[in-house]
Amino acid sequence: MANKIVEQASKIAEEAAKKYGLELLDVEFVTENKNRYLRVYIYKPEGVTLDDCTNVHHEINKTIDDVIEIEGEYFLEVSSPGYDRSLKSEKDFSRYMGEKISVKFFAPVNGKKVYEGKLTGYDNGFITIDIDGVEEKIEVVKTSKIKRVFE
Repeated sequence: MANKIVEQASKIAEEAAKKYGLELLDVEFVTENKNRYLRVYIYKPEGVTLDDCTNVHHEINKTIDDVIEIEGEYFLEVSSPGYDRSLKSEKDFSRYMGEKISVKFFAPVNGKKVYEGKLTGYDNGFITIDIDGVEEKIEVVKTSKIKRVFE
């Protein structure tokens, strides 16, 4: 059910973001402390403003309840993704090439569950990171989270 809501909400949010010259990065539908949230993350290179978030929120709010059947109450949130958000798409990896990242795995790889290094490549579902001069090629589907590291 949540996947269907995310899929439908993504279409609506992408149109709303494009209308204001923004890029849709992610949509999630989660439950936290008994409240449900439909979260929309938007991006633009020069930074997302409060007006950007407000405009996209109003645009989505106009049609979402008519298009998507969501039982019960939920909160719609529109925001920028934040510095340490998860990197998921080819665009994300291209955008942050050369930056330090943290890679967490579902299961240990070579005895470690976390690698940190500089993102040096992305190709066909694999990232390459430089860890102290040693390049490691990692299959993205084997990771639980990839994010930038603030230094």
